[in-house]
Amino acid sequence: MKPIVLFNSASSRRLAALATALITLLSSTAANAAPEKTEKGSKEGGGGGGGGGAATGGGVGSTPRDQADGSAGVSPRDPSKKMWEVGVSSEYHRLFIQNDLEGAAANKNLLVHAAYVEVDPTPQDRIRLRGFLYERFLADPGETGVRTDDLILQYTRVQHLPYELTLKPGAWVTFPTSFTSQKASSITSPRISVALDKALGNWVHIEPRTGADYYIVRYGTVENGSTPNAQARYAIGLNIEAQMPFHPALSIGADAGTAYYWYYKARASQAGNNNPSFPGTVQDATYKDQPLQQTYGFEAYARYDLSRYRPEKATDFHWDFTMSLANGDPAIGYSSAIHDGSLAVYWGFRSTAQVYAVLAARY
Repeated sequence: MKPIVLFNSASSRRLAALATALITLLSSTAANAAPEKTEKGSKEGGGGGGGGGAATGGGVGSTPRDQADGSAGVSPRDPSKKMWEVGVSSEYHRLFIQNDLEGAAANKNLLVHAAYVEVDPTPQDRIRLRGFLYERFLADPGETGVRTDDLILQYTRVQHLPYELTLKPGAWVTFPTSFTSQKASSITSPRISVALDKALGNWVHIEPRTGADYYIVRYGTVENGSTPNAQARYAIGLNIEAQMPFHPALSIGADAGTAYYWYYKARASQAGNNNPSFPGTVQDATYKDQPLQQTYGFEAYARYDLSRYRPEKATDFHWDFTMSLANGDPAIGYSSAIHDGSLAVYWGFRSTAQVYAVLAARY
């Protein structure tokens, strides 16, 4: 593999039709009572995310690092009274289809564990360090199936605006502690992102978001020299979440997103000659290099705030449980929007359609 020169020019989430129906239903009852104030969770910049689970943007190099932080759907911490927080979450994922997986058998059942610690230097500024551990129950000989993902150092600015708007710009850098990043010769993958939370009455929140990544690597291909490394990613997504007026601890949401990938050049002079032994990345005479790729994901979920079931004096302890029906996830990857040369979106693709459950806690 030849080194590259740096800076040359790793849900799925929630159904829009369901979200529209929820808005119509809940807006009609919004004036009946005032719910407990809740913080609708940021979906980490772009492609999906919600329910404590994924953030669309998978495809090549999908990893649990795009997971939401697990703090959504519970009462927000007051930074003026407590400037730090710690949290953990555990997720269980299961694919619907247990055969005909096209190489995705290792993802039939999957556990993802996450932990974070954060500090707020000011009430509007938040710094967070996140780590992940995932376990697959089908692994190569000699492996346990347990691997870590990249560490993330993240900054978020929370700016409250008129008309019940909250602007959340942010940025992060990764530390290549995962097996995937080491194989890809990753140095770091900085991201910039922005989300805008809009409250509709007392019960409904809408959060559009967007984000971009740049993958800084030593080589244009992964270790085997035949698969190109992603160079950049741009993602957009939309999340809608609504509390139930008759029971504010329960919320239902939908999320959807898509991501676009650009790749480093990783071919040689024979690229496109259809020679299966050639180590290049493109064997189609139409393309000289790996073309732009698009992935997508969506999900519908229900979340229950369990914080009422806690010791009476443990007011800083919050926990919640989420169930989600999803097509795609950072831990298992996302479907490509291109199938056999044509653009197609599947509502339950064989290797990404799943159900997952999340138990998250923070103090």
